[in-house]
Amino acid sequence: TLVTVVDRSFSCPNLERYIIPNGNPVFDIRNNSVIETATNRLIAGAILSSKIHESVTTIGQSAFEGCSSIKELIIPDNVAVIGNSAFRDLSQLTSIKVPASVKRIEKNTFYGCPLTSIELSEGIEHIGYYAFFNNSITTITIPKSVVSMASFAVKSSRLISIYCKPITPPTLSEDRYLHAGPFGGYDSDDLDAIIYVPNESLAVYKSAESWSGYSGKYVGYDFEN
Repeated sequence: TLVTVVDRSFSCPNLERYIIPNGNPVFDIRNNSVIETATNRLIAGAILSSKIHESVTTIGQSAFEGCSSIKELIIPDNVAVIGNSAFRDLSQLTSIKVPASVKRIEKNTFYGCPLTSIELSEGIEHIGYYAFFNNSITTITIPKSVVSMASFAVKSSRLISIYCKPITPPTLSEDRYLHAGPFGGYDSDDLDAIIYVPNESLAVYKSAESWSGYSGKYVGYDFEN
């Protein structure tokens, strides 16, 4: 009887489904994903698991990493925790919505996904290192609820507009890389995008540690209208 599965136990990009016998005391299958029954923690997904079961509260580290056939992914509103690299290298995933129930987007979560659309809900508090790295977005909105970000949290060579709603510039987390900012690079010359920040916070962003390097890219913006 299977009683233990650790993170990253499965790394099979073309695996379509899992089978666990009925009556297993620790794990079950929901929407073709392996779930730890007692905790509702998703341990491993497969290429036919794009709609995560609504009972899931945690998505484990590397749970879907490398599932290259997934084109659509629905994260239910009950999910509170998404582990490192959970959706890394989903090479056909082009859009994602992260619900408000998720407080932390950990490092490498969507690394290498060719995303063209990212929707981050109010309620998210942290965006980790390389969370959205090497994608194809042209614009992104950082929710007002975000209080911390890591270096290179969001990085796209096509990024044109960044709408940063927090009144207070998010602090740079423990994942800080040298002096790089949350959008990569070290100064305005390394970033092509314009960063729109609340009008009342424009001066604060220009002087804040790890944000001041982008001082030439800030534009005040009225997010209420």
